Amino acid sequence: MASSVSSLGLERWITRKRFVSLSNLILALYKKLESDVESDEISRKKELIRDSLFRFSRSGLIEVLIQQLEDPSLDYNIIIEELILKFGTYSLDVLVKMITRAQDFSFESYLYRRKISNILLKMGKPAIDKIKESIVIEKDPVKLRLLVEVAGYEKEAELADALGALISHNDPEVRREVVRSLSNIADSRCIKLLSGMSKDTEPSVARLAKTKLEALKRLTRAK
Repeated sequence: MASSVSSLGLERWITRKRFVSLSNLILALYKKLESDVESDEISRKKELIRDSLFRFSRSGLIEVLIQQLEDPSLDYNIIIEELILKFGTYSLDVLVKMITRAQDFSFESYLYRRKISNILLKMGKPAIDKIKESIVIEKDPVKLRLLVEVAGYEKEAELADALGALISHNDPEVRREVVRSLSNIADSRCIKLLSGMSKDTEPSVARLAKTKLEALKRLTRAK
């Protein structure tokens, strides 16, 4: 057992060292792009750098980076997060796809999705639009639940309408997740939607909606 733990620790250390080297390389390329110095030669070099970064983004690198967020090391996660954010909107499709990769609701998967959610939150409106689009087109109920869960973590009122479209979804597990996410977003539209869901035909959904609605109303009165 001790040997396997030691081996795992060494493997993680080697992987981290590789990613730190990669991080330094990519961040150095971005630093060159941000330079204010201009000339024909520098413009050509910047174009080559942009092309290289685009190729990086389409090579599977971003997916590998996101997978590495499963590592529990905080400092390592910060390096990976910085890299993913540097790739900007190139990362969005992969980030959303990776939300639904592990189709389970274990604590480890929950932590992984929270890390992805934190990155999406820092990406602003493009990420919110991508989440909305993914919720609208996703047909698999388990994947949809995972997307709805992450929508709640974003706490953006703009997502309330996309969630509201699911209040009559035929899967009660999806509707329960909608209740939780609406209660996290907690704007006036969410209160109205939760009020409607408190009359859901599935008793467990209705009870959860009533509980969340009462909690939101208490919070509103306290303010």
